[in-house]
Amino acid sequence: MRPGSVCGKYTHEGEAVVEEQYLRSGQSFDQQPISPLLLAVAGAAAGLTVGWLFFSQSGARLRARLEPALESWTHEIRAFQSTIEKAQEAVNESRQSWDRVRHFAR
Repeated sequence: MRPGSVCGKYTHEGEAVVEEQYLRSGQSFDQQPISPLLLAVAGAAAGLTVGWLFFSQSGARLRARLEPALESWTHEIRAFQSTIEKAQEAVNESRQSWDRVRHFAR
């Protein structure tokens, strides 16, 4: 490899290279468009999975086994959400109290 040639997103010397094509298009390097073929493959895989789960005997058996676990998990998530909401309320009350103390200290 000749000096200064690009290897990935770094030059041969190890300096970071800004991808010119993304700068010209206004996109950052992390915002590359997703390939339509990749989207089609992902959609087909999702469709096959849903079809298998809902239209086959083995999918129905798997759903029957997973349902109690999913219900339990949903219950735990809702309990955690309730805890987060209570923590947010406590933070808001603390912030209001702190604002009142600062106001009276002036």
